[in-house]
Amino acid sequence: MAAAVLLVGIAGAALAGIVLARTQPSSARSQRSAAALRVASTVERAGQGVLDLLTAERAAVTAVPAPSPAAFAGWSVRLGAFARLPGLVELSETVLDRSAGAAGSCRRPLVVTRTTAELPPPGLDACTGLLGLAARAAATSGRAAFGLLRIAGRTRLEVELPFYRGARLPATPAARRRDLLGWVGAGLTPQATLRRALAGQPAAGAVLADRADPLVGSFAAGRAPPAGTTVAIALGDGWRLEVAEPAPPATVLGSPAALTVLLGGIAASLLVALLVFALATARAEAREAARRHTDELHHLALVDDATGLPRRALVMDRVAQLLVRTRRSLTSPALFLVDLGRLDQVAAELGTTSADELLQTVAGRLSAAVREGDTVGHLGGGELVVVAECSLADEGADAILGRIRATLSRPLDLPGQPRPVRLRARIGMAVGDRALPEQLLHDADLALSQAKATAAGSIGFVRRPDDLGGAGRRQLGEELANALAQSELFLVYTPVVDLQRTRLVGLDARPRWRHPAGGIVAEDALRAHLDATAMTGPVGAWVLREACAQAARWAALGHPLDVAVDLSHHQLDDDLVDTVAAALSRSGLARRHLLLDLPESALLEAPNATSALLRRLRSLGVRIALDQFGTGYTSLAYLRQFTFDLLKIDATVVAGAARSEEAAALLRRLVHLGRRLDLPMLATGLDADEARVVALEEGVELGQGRCFGEPFEAAAFPEALRHLLDPDSGRPGPAVAGPHR
Repeated sequence: MAAAVLLVGIAGAALAGIVLARTQPSSARSQRSAAALRVASTVERAGQGVLDLLTAERAAVTAVPAPSPAAFAGWSVRLGAFARLPGLVELSETVLDRSAGAAGSCRRPLVVTRTTAELPPPGLDACTGLLGLAARAAATSGRAAFGLLRIAGRTRLEVELPFYRGARLPATPAARRRDLLGWVGAGLTPQATLRRALAGQPAAGAVLADRADPLVGSFAAGRAPPAGTTVAIALGDGWRLEVAEPAPPATVLGSPAALTVLLGGIAASLLVALLVFALATARAEAREAARRHTDELHHLALVDDATGLPRRALVMDRVAQLLVRTRRSLTSPALFLVDLGRLDQVAAELGTTSADELLQTVAGRLSAAVREGDTVGHLGGGELVVVAECSLADEGADAILGRIRATLSRPLDLPGQPRPVRLRARIGMAVGDRALPEQLLHDADLALSQAKATAAGSIGFVRRPDDLGGAGRRQLGEELANALAQSELFLVYTPVVDLQRTRLVGLDARPRWRHPAGGIVAEDALRAHLDATAMTGPVGAWVLREACAQAARWAALGHPLDVAVDLSHHQLDDDLVDTVAAALSRSGLARRHLLLDLPESALLEAPNATSALLRRLRSLGVRIALDQFGTGYTSLAYLRQFTFDLLKIDATVVAGAARSEEAAALLRRLVHLGRRLDLPMLATGLDADEARVVALEEGVELGQGRCFGEPFEAAAFPEALRHLLDPDSGRPGPAVAGPHR
């Protein structure tokens, strides 16, 4: 019996060893797939880093045409391009010379390389050879293209990204070829990136190939085992990565786990029942291990391990769902790209805090700041994304942006750091329907690139207008026309106060829409709808007529106050002068009481024509204010070219000055600039008393915001006036005065 039990035990142990040995390759394949995904993730991040670098380089070249070689080299040093990307050996700007015939020739006036050995030969024509084919393909498609260049006996991969006349991508291939100015390029040695991705896997090898363009060829690194297995991964844009690793052992004696089961079964041969139970348990554990590996692969593909936030694939799925949902209702999708800069450099300066810890802290704050249903994701590096739905009934995209900016502006209290840590962030925002999720992300990325190219404060952003479809624009235009005819539009007024004398000197008029289905449409959403339709002119004319008529009625009652009206850049045409003159004539308002607010960004569009238009408006006797002053567009040269009567400091500058010494220094510089030009200054967005105190201490003459009272409709003027004069309101209210000179 003992021999029989022993034989049964040995047979059972042998069977268990064989089963486990056969399940090991499946588990090993899952592990190898995870390792291959990690290699692919490293390669993808490096590729995305190159494309981000080229986008920033294109924005810099567009913002500063024909930079000097020294300035170009300095830009690359400040950006830390070669330190961030080990495979990068060259940055260049290629200019298309059309005087050399129909095809043209390409010269490179600006080249900066990691070492002198990577310098291209003098007189290189980048429009010839494989590099020329890549450059022509990029010029036609508007996207990055790849080519080969052999220098000093080594072949490297050249990535070329075209740039065109004007700020936007031409719509057709013919227009792109016509407006092409040149390319920004990067020279790479992909082998360096592959070697870095294979770190810690000495027995593995990798091959990167462009299947979409056989002329580009392939790049290999590492050592492929002679009897290994290969995992192929598609990286997008036709690129394919193959990772080869040694094959796992498939025999009982070659598998430590299977051999352990066999020896344990022999030792426990007298306990047949326990052996059967152990065998069943081992098989269940093997199946559970395979399931866990599969779940881990799925999790790694969709969720960032460092922050727990969705990766790009999951984010784009959320955007696609949001686009479908917003098309069914009166809402708009919004996507915000947040670039936190070089977190690794900040972490190195701090010493005891890692870049992942910084990223985790900021990601946690953003997740807590957004609404339920909004998505916060991590696209890689220091780049986060917020996907949100903007309703007509709430504050809209600007409110969400405000929460994001407020969250990012708060200092970080980190363990081991004696002082709070502040990060400099940039924000790119895209709002409105798109045909594809990638288009919304692309527009936000363009906005982020523009923000990086400006000299904005610690948090900069560029806002792009809504991009509705044709049917959506027609429907929205009809609703706005009906709203104008049915008196659904109305104005609200915000007090403007002399900060030194605490005297009410004027009111700022802003439109609202009392939508029959969506409730009150806030100003930012209404402005976006007007920009997306042909109703900017009619609604803008109505705002001028209504504001002038109401100010004239108040003046007749003994309250001669200034009234300020915002101008959209869509209104800056020849009809504006006649519209303003008609509103003044019809209302009887004294012309000096009307103040027209021009957004700072409008100065960049046709500056000569805008300057002539402002001179014609001033000839009517009205005054002109520069709005959003301090957001980074205006230089001293622009201020001298245009004639203004008032500078309105942007609310973000004043709010930041109450919390940050850096922002306070920016506010002081703006006030100093206004004094040099002998122009009065008005601080907007004084919603908190601390912001009012900062503006007063820095010498700003005028202010407006909720600390002087909530916006009110015309019928509520007497009540609002009593509130402003109420000495028991917690702070002496401003007295009423005549117009501010």
